[in-house]
Amino acid sequence: MLRSPSGVLLIAGLGFALSGCSAGAAAAPADAARNKMDPPCSVSIDGVMRSRALSCFRGCPVEMFEPGAAVYEFADVAAFSRGWSASHASPAMVGGMLRFGPHPLTGNRWDNDSPIRTSAAFGNAMVCARFRMSPQDDPVDPGGDAFQLSLRGEAEGMALTIEGARSDATLRSRTPAGDWRRHAVAKMSLPRGQQQVMEGLLYGSGDHFIAEVKDGITGEIAALSATAQVPQSGVVGIMGWRLHNALMLDRVVVGMPSSRVIDALTDPSR
Repeated sequence: MLRSPSGVLLIAGLGFALSGCSAGAAAAPADAARNKMDPPCSVSIDGVMRSRALSCFRGCPVEMFEPGAAVYEFADVAAFSRGWSASHASPAMVGGMLRFGPHPLTGNRWDNDSPIRTSAAFGNAMVCARFRMSPQDDPVDPGGDAFQLSLRGEAEGMALTIEGARSDATLRSRTPAGDWRRHAVAKMSLPRGQQQVMEGLLYGSGDHFIAEVKDGITGEIAALSATAQVPQSGVVGIMGWRLHNALMLDRVVVGMPSSRVIDALTDPSR
């Protein structure tokens, strides 16, 4: 099991919550329900304070990480070529961001698949991504209109997938037969017809993984955890799948989480 620096065992939790914090700083108490016993990064879910790392940070700041984290932004073509490779329906660099889609939604999967991967491999690490998404229903593929982050390999590792058509956040990995296995699912509201700034966080330590997804419009924060045997090292992968509208990615950070983030991710209140 994952442990915080104080030795607390991870307790898995699913759900969503409201948040209102600035980058790199602890939130001020939202109401009288907060007290000295509440976790420092917490939100109210059905009247219970739950720990969420993304309630204390906004925009994937470097303060979430130990020194030396790799910061990827997308204003320079040469820097992107050094740090990443792309295939199939490759994303385009537009206005300092990577644009995934919109896809033609044809029957050819390669027309609707926009994967990129880091040149560097990572082992135990956390990835945080900030992106803009406009989820839509997909009558052909309920798992469509999706954005995915993966650790330790694209198909081989653990993937955090935001399935816009289903309004789901999932942790999943491939079986030896090549099928996707869902380890954890959290429902989100994901309003239709509105572009929202979202953040996704995925942390892996050994065979244990923790993820959060934050919706910038509703303030929901979905939390997931899973245990699975995947390679101990591999690339970070990012993918847009059957996107009805353009998805814009403007920041990715990869490294070891700070002690404050570890405490939030492993607090028993999750």
